Amino acid sequence: MNINWYPGHMFKTKKELKSMINLVDLVIEIRDARAVISTTNPDIESLTNGKPKIIVLSKVDLADKATTSRWIEHYRKQGIPCIDVDIIRNKNIKLIKDQINYLMKSKLDRYRSKGVKNYTLRGMILGIPNVGKSSLINKISNNKVAKVGNRPGVTKSNQWIKTKWDIDLLDTPGILWPKFESPNVGFNLVYIGSIRDEILDIQEVCYNMLQYLLENYKMNLENTYKVDMSDDVSKSLDILGKKLGCLSKGFLIDYDRLSHIIIGDFRSGKIGNISLEDPKDLLKEV
Repeated sequence: MNINWYPGHMFKTKKELKSMINLVDLVIEIRDARAVISTTNPDIESLTNGKPKIIVLSKVDLADKATTSRWIEHYRKQGIPCIDVDIIRNKNIKLIKDQINYLMKSKLDRYRSKGVKNYTLRGMILGIPNVGKSSLINKISNNKVAKVGNRPGVTKSNQWIKTKWDIDLLDTPGILWPKFESPNVGFNLVYIGSIRDEILDIQEVCYNMLQYLLENYKMNLENTYKVDMSDDVSKSLDILGKKLGCLSKGFLIDYDRLSHIIIGDFRSGKIGNISLEDPKDLLKEV
């Protein structure tokens, strides 16, 4: 399965970022803690041209805490600053500022030695759609200056925003890469809402997601819906369809309606803290 979803504004944004990267001192890349591999745009490394980078894992309140810890350790071993943040609850936001000051200390010291005491750093926020870039900027700026929404493609253009940290941040539209070679990446991005639901058949999306949940988080499903789940995906869909009252005329299960409910429950965290990828999955790609 090849998913090709590359709106025109993403191509335009990519060209603009290439021309603007030399204007910034560092890059903050946002990745969704539930799907760290899938929310890593392979084009970002070449776009950022070796700029100092901080990886921020967002939506940790929805991710499996043990898996998130393994991701932090994974990047620590590579010498890459990585911070898990809960933007809503303000968890670890200040650690981003501390890491910026650490990475930029030598540069700021050089400016001070030249008599420039109030140098304002410039950073670029990068990431794919709907990972929380604008929400993080609003938190750092203490103001709702960036548009946010629980759907992909809300931010359509670049905008410079002043923050309370003596750093100006460039909020950028989420950019994907032209073609996903792995079907897992495409499905994961639909699960978390980084790609519009209409790109894939909703029943196919739900079937594949439920298969993963049954293999890895079966107890979460049973605790959430108060039913005994089957290891068979089709049987489990029927069980949930009846339990949730997703019945059409003739008491047939309305699988479209059921699919929207299950996917919505996953995205909202109702099914619990769930991660779709683990650092060990990187070994499978080698």
